[in-house]
Amino acid sequence: MDIIGLDTESTGLDYWSPGWRLRLVQMDKGDGPVIFDMDNPVDEKAARLVLESGYFVSHNDADVIAVWMHFGIDISDRNEDTLTLASLIWPRDKQEAKKDPFDLKSLVTKYIGPELQEAEDALHARFRELLGKKPEAKLTQAQIGEGFRIIPSDDPVYLRYAGMDARDVRRLHAILVKEAKKKGVYRAWRNECRIRAMATRMRIRGMKTSHGRLSVLLTEWGGRLAQAREKWESSYQCVAGSPKRADVLLSSGVKLTKRTEPSTKFPEGQWQLTSKVIEELAEQYPDNEPLKLLMAVAENYNVATFLATLSGFIDSSDLVHSSISTLGTVTGRWSVTQPAVQTVSGNNPSRSVIVPRDGNVLVSADLGQIEPRVAVGLAEERNLIPDLLNGIDVYSAAANAVFGPKYTPLQRKKIKRGILGTLYGSGEATLEKQAKYLDGWADVTRADIREIRNSWKRVAPAINEYAKYLQQLPVIKLESGRYVPQDDERRYKAINSMCQGTARDLLMERALRISERYDDYLIITMHDEILLDVPVDKLEEVVAYVREVMEMGYNGIPTPTDIEIFPECWGAAGISLKDYLKGDYHGQAR
Repeated sequence: MDIIGLDTESTGLDYWSPGWRLRLVQMDKGDGPVIFDMDNPVDEKAARLVLESGYFVSHNDADVIAVWMHFGIDISDRNEDTLTLASLIWPRDKQEAKKDPFDLKSLVTKYIGPELQEAEDALHARFRELLGKKPEAKLTQAQIGEGFRIIPSDDPVYLRYAGMDARDVRRLHAILVKEAKKKGVYRAWRNECRIRAMATRMRIRGMKTSHGRLSVLLTEWGGRLAQAREKWESSYQCVAGSPKRADVLLSSGVKLTKRTEPSTKFPEGQWQLTSKVIEELAEQYPDNEPLKLLMAVAENYNVATFLATLSGFIDSSDLVHSSISTLGTVTGRWSVTQPAVQTVSGNNPSRSVIVPRDGNVLVSADLGQIEPRVAVGLAEERNLIPDLLNGIDVYSAAANAVFGPKYTPLQRKKIKRGILGTLYGSGEATLEKQAKYLDGWADVTRADIREIRNSWKRVAPAINEYAKYLQQLPVIKLESGRYVPQDDERRYKAINSMCQGTARDLLMERALRISERYDDYLIITMHDEILLDVPVDKLEEVVAYVREVMEMGYNGIPTPTDIEIFPECWGAAGISLKDYLKGDYHGQAR
């Protein structure tokens, strides 16, 4: 099947704003780009005919969304994108992605030549003329956006740039397909196309929000933030974000150890007090009053800031359409931004802004303990498999093996910390803090942590040997056909790469199966959870199928799934289907 290079030009990337409109559609079958002007009815009709049946490649989901918004045509299952393909070939973490983004211009410049970049430079020069800017002025993103809105659709510089995008994305696709075959990941490509298509439809569908609930929370948490800041300032006579807070902490007995990079102004660097550092210090000094106040400021700030950010992404239909990268991390987990819904934990009140559509309820399906279960399945850990087959969870099975059948809740927490620390490659210092402040193991020592880890290795020798084996491999190859590169300085993380990457692929396999039958109800997946917006009259049928799919197991290991119903909002306490059907909940389905 001939693949058509596709690109679009519009008034911006704010597809759901009232003023958004599609300006141009560009296509290239390999014999030169054809540009369709959406202000010309003949061009628009011709473009529609091709879009209704063609098979395309674009650089990301932007053009798929633009086509849907303007034409109402869903090409998500008939479009491959070079951003996902590049991410499959070269997995990387978020920091690497920031340094070397896989934008179309950079990839084309690297693999084809500088012509597209030169066309963009010429276009920006034309924008400067239209905006009355000096030739040497550096354009802001807002000014570039304005340039795209006001440039005449028949401007030769604009048309040249637009046509080259469609031409070069097709050329780039052919090069990347060859690279995928060379890297040995082409087998995974078709599945990643299906995942990308599913995610794009989720984004178009969006999540319903409650404007009233958002307003209440903005007022509440904005007030809490103001109060926390005021209390800090009145207590310590400096702003909560000021460098002077380091002096406050030092004078209160807190030992600071991390500094920023030296500079001319600060030859020794400044004391580093990021939110993560403050959180670590608060765990280390749980009774320190200044740290308690800083944590209160940080927690209120995080909620208030997320709510304010969320409000900027809600469209006129009270829907939020988060941007989704389906290979957003080095192990392949999704990255959700605009807003970053995946960063909002289950106890964060911001979740309660997400509500079901009228006549629906939200349904959450969460794979329980999936990564340690994957570890047992991959390593065929026979010491734990019988208990898992009998319905005992991983941590209880391990606690039983280490401490005996009369193990205590604290002992279960101890072995859980050891398991997760081993699978995630955490150091003893980190595990000591977590055990003390998260698990309530007040008198824990490094020796205790070492013993717990050794106990886990004794009861799960196959997993320990499997982890050693993985460290010797050049890369971590996943059953799906994807791979995770080794971190040569942290090869002990190889087991985490294998388990997290495999768990991601298992969740995607299940999401695709659900999508085949109930695609219209899927609204997001993140971590190990799938969230659906389900009509009440379909609820029992959907929940039964979702449970069947989610609990298919892995390598003979059960994959129990926690399914919760949210009649009012995502942030409320979820209930079982049985309790929902009995009406044993507060409030009514929306």
